[in-house]
Amino acid sequence: MIRNYFKTAIRHLLNNKLYPLINLTGLACGITCTLLAVLFWKDERSFDQFHKTNPDLYRITTSLRTNKEGDRKTIGSTGQVQGAAFKAAVPEVKNYVRVMGGDIRTSHRKIKHFTCVRCLLILLFFKCLLSD
Repeated sequence: MIRNYFKTAIRHLLNNKLYPLINLTGLACGITCTLLAVLFWKDERSFDQFHKTNPDLYRITTSLRTNKEGDRKTIGSTGQVQGAAFKAAVPEVKNYVRVMGGDIRTSHRKIKHFTCVRCLLILLFFKCLLSD
């Protein structure tokens, strides 16, 4: 019975080459888009979920106007005073951390570095490799 189904399918593929090609291309595109959407959703949902204090963590962003037309650009950085000002003004803020980072270019290589103004390891649970 299954042999007859395969014979019929192969005969149909050999007689009509365009329609199966269109169907397989559509199926492949659909599966690819679905997998990419699921991977994106999984990555967005898993970001920083390993911290014990995750429900209490927030990130302050800054919205900048880039030109006279009013186009806005949102970036994930703030000035130097927001953390201390928010902690003083808002009683729900228990602690804050200001992280500054960038690249140090030497003659041989580029080194990524991060500097924390307040102790990052109190709020976030990272393993410390090197500390001063």
